[in-house]
Amino acid sequence: MKKILVLLFFTVLSFQTPLVNAFELEDFNGSPINLDDKIGKGKWTLVMFWAHDCGVCRAEFPAISKFHSDRKDVDVVGISIDGDTNKHLAQSFLDSTPASFPSYITSLSLVSFNYQALTEEDFRGTPTFLLFTPDGELLGNNPGKLSVTALEKFINDNS
Repeated sequence: MKKILVLLFFTVLSFQTPLVNAFELEDFNGSPINLDDKIGKGKWTLVMFWAHDCGVCRAEFPAISKFHSDRKDVDVVGISIDGDTNKHLAQSFLDSTPASFPSYITSLSLVSFNYQALTEEDFRGTPTFLLFTPDGELLGNNPGKLSVTALEKFINDNS
């Protein structure tokens, strides 16, 4: 059963969902990374899906970056959905919008497939956030803008 936390707009997921092994990413140098390797390492993990042409993503990056720098108990992972075709545009976005957290790149089709498998919901666009517990359990998802204050409260209340 799902419930909505109005303050944060996270859909709280009441089932534990393992990551799909096919959720493969690349760093911006072309080295493969699997999202499984970034989750469940004893810290909360916030995954932010973004795109080079997303104005809301550009506006969210500074607050999410500060949140990542301030919270040593939370890792943030950025994932560009721009794919190989627009990798140069995604890199330009990162060059003009620096972040304290690492970003990786994959295709929209892989994100859509894996997002559906993880959340049982359709991927709606960017930005979209996933929140994992320190044990790697997917606790919630949030399509759209994210309140960092509400996120901090949510993490503190669920720690």
